[in-house]
Parts: sequence; C-alpha cells; structure tokens
Amino acid sequence: MLLALRLGRVPALPGQSGGVKGGAVALSLVRLDAQGRLLEPVRFAPGDRFKLLVTCPPALQGPVRVLIFQAEAVYEPLPPQALRCGNRVALPGAFRLDGSRPVQVCAVLGGARGSGIRAAEELRALGLEHACVTLNPQ
Repeated sequence: MLLALRLGRVPALPGQSGGVKGGAVALSLVRLDAQGRLLEPVRFAPGDRFKLLVTCPPALQGPVRVLIFQAEAVYEPLPPQALRCGNRVALPGAFRLDGSRPVQVCAVLGGARGSGIRAAEELRALGLEHACVTLNPQ
C-alpha cells in the first residue's frame, strides 16, 4: 500500500522541471522496528523509529516543519529545518511514536507559518503546502 499522499499541482518555475513528477508534495515514512526496515508503514508500535522522506518541487524549497497530531495533542519531534526539494529527500533526524490512538504525521513546507495549529485539517484551510500520513497503533 502506498502512503505517500499527493496534493495539488504546483507550477514549476520557467525553464525548470525540478525532476519531481507531477509537481506535487508527497510524504513517505520509513519505519525501523525490531524486525528491521519497513517502507510505507500503516501501523506503529512503542519502540519503532521513523524517518521522513519528502518529495517537493524546487519552487517550494525552504523551511519545513514536522507536526504530529494525536488525539487533541500536537507534537513537533524535529526542529524546523531547511529542505532542498527533490524526490524522496530524507529529513535529518528520527522520532518515535507511542500511545493508543492513531497519529497523523505531517510535513509542512514554509516553516514557522501557522503556529498554533491544533489539527491536520487546519493545514489546508490555512493554505499551507503540506503532506500527511496517518498511522494506527498496533
């Protein structure tokens, strides 16, 4: 099952294709659990580690934030960082998930804009470029 969620088309700069098929923002997760590495997970368990792979066109290059929404809480497991857009670019750092409720892991391009966001649904309403993946607990 493919969990990389694609959003609307982003116009390319004149003369640039950027090598990103379709000009969309996408997010993929890599899960490292006791059995090894798993691409595109749909579940999480305590102790699993996750890395994010982001795909985006050059026009969106810049700061990126990782936000995790679970129940009524919002977490930012990695500090905001610069993203050089391309295909499946690995963000530095990794994080763990816990709890017994589903989580939405989101990469929000544009960095610090949208502080105070309480739910993933608000990202679209605020017009922020983003991609999210939902994981369920095991």
